[in-house]
Order: sequence, then C-alpha cells, then structure tokens
Amino acid sequence: MLKAVLMREAVVVFADIVGCSEVSASTTVQDYDYFIGQFQGVAVETWQQVKEARQLKDCEAEFSVRGDEALVVLHRNEYLDDPADAGYSAMAFEVPGDLMTCDALLFCTALKFAWYQSPHNRSRYRLLIPPRELAIGASYGPMTHRVREDGKLRPEGFILNITKRIEGEARKGQQSHIFVTEPIYHWRFTGLAFMPSTSRDLRGFPPQRLFEVRNLSPQVFERLSHHLVLDCEFGSNVKDVVSFLRVCRASESEWLKCMAAVMIAKDERIAKMAVGSLNVNDIPLDKPSERDRYVAALGALGLYLGA
Repeated sequence: MLKAVLMREAVVVFADIVGCSEVSASTTVQDYDYFIGQFQGVAVETWQQVKEARQLKDCEAEFSVRGDEALVVLHRNEYLDDPADAGYSAMAFEVPGDLMTCDALLFCTALKFAWYQSPHNRSRYRLLIPPRELAIGASYGPMTHRVREDGKLRPEGFILNITKRIEGEARKGQQSHIFVTEPIYHWRFTGLAFMPSTSRDLRGFPPQRLFEVRNLSPQVFERLSHHLVLDCEFGSNVKDVVSFLRVCRASESEWLKCMAAVMIAKDERIAKMAVGSLNVNDIPLDKPSERDRYVAALGALGLYLGA
C-alpha cells in the first residue's frame, strides 16, 4: 500500500538497446541471455563508476536495469511543496542545476563508450558493420515519489513516461542517438555540440523540442577525462581495434569518430595501432597530452573540431 506522495526536481535518463527483437529472432535463448547480460553488466559498471566519481549519495540518485533497459534518476534532496497546493505544472520547471545535468551526460557518454566495446559489437566490427546502438532519452522536470509502507520510495509520474517516449525518438537519431529536452540543452557542458533542434510529437504528450548530441569537442573530452576513467577494454586485440577504427573512419557519424578518438587518446597501445591501420603519422605517441592526441586522432579520422 502507498501512503504518501512527494515531489522533487529530477533529471531522468532512459537507455535501451536498438533492435533487440532482431537479435532475439535470430539467436538461441542462451545467446540472447548472454547478449542482454552484456548490456546489463555494462550498465551496472558504468553507473557504479559515475556514482563513485561524482560521489553521488543514495538519496540523490536511483538506478535500475531490467532486460534491455536502464533507468537513472538524479534529483535534489529537497522536496517541493505539494503540487496541488503550489500549482506546479509538469512543463513549467526552470533549467536544471549544472550538477544533475553534468552527471546525466557523463552517464550517457560513459555508457555508450563501454557498450561500443562489448563482445556483441566487436563481432560486428569484424564484419565492418557499425555498432548496435543504444537509444538514450534524458529530460528534466518534477519527479513524483510514492512512499510505500516499508518507507521506500517508488518513482513514477509524467517525467518517467515522457522520457521513455524521448528514448523512442532517439532511435531515429543520426549521430549519438542521445536525445535531450530543452532545459538540459540549455545547461549542457560548454562546447558540447548538438544537432539542430526538432519538434517531436510524442504519443499522449505535448510536442517537445528535442536536441541530439552530435560530437565531443576537445574541451568536452578534457572535462570527461577529468571526471571519469574511460577504460579501453579492447586490450591488445589488434584485429578488434583495427576493425573498430576502420568502421569509425568510414562512418558519417561524428559521434562514432569521437568515440574512436577517445580510445586513441586514452590508450597508447591503441594509438600505435591507429597509426598503422589508418596510415597516418600525425598522431603523437611521445607522451603528449590526452587532449593533443584526441585532436590529432579526430583529424586522422576526418573530423576537425578545433584544438
């Protein structure tokens, strides 16, 4: 039985694998379970990394993963007045604080980075096929919590439903497949580039202006590196690394090129493989800064975002 309703500001993130039905229809039950397990493992590890790096308390953040879907809720500690008394509107909240938005975008980027290195995606790179994407939606607004008799809180309400709809729209993306609402767009990392906004009709909700993350400037890369340890899981597997780099260079996606450049910048072994596989000599290997190597790697992949 639920005995009370509380409300506070929150940023909500939904992440889901694109094309799960395609995988389930073409594989065994055991292989599909292994596939889903890869995603769940990546999601849990990424969340723990972000939570520890950002020193998030349990009262400030919630995480859950079920099947091919992960949910993150980041909120302020303070509860709002009763919305029935204060006249709160689900669409009327102001821009979110920098910290909640920062944490949400860190999670989105780190989750993508780790998922691109999963065994499932590595098998795709060997066939020179782009990675199976994650669609991610992020929005900001009032989060309703119902208090159960055991004292635990259950998040629910408008913002969960609309964020799930946004995640559905993110499947149609052209770059990162990370779609955010206007408040998050206005309080983003300085230098984080977005595709031009589009107004989307979401089933059962008013039209929303949505923004898709396009690429990571060197400035944003440096900020991400400051907050997170972006581990490269390819190790010394030359075939997988070279296949991934070739897929990214051939892709029209600026986002994928940025992900490859992150790996080159963070791992000297991958940087050396990149010099050979991309037939370039301008990726610095002699103890450069990670930012300098990132910029050089972007250039080798055909993307120029400044220094």
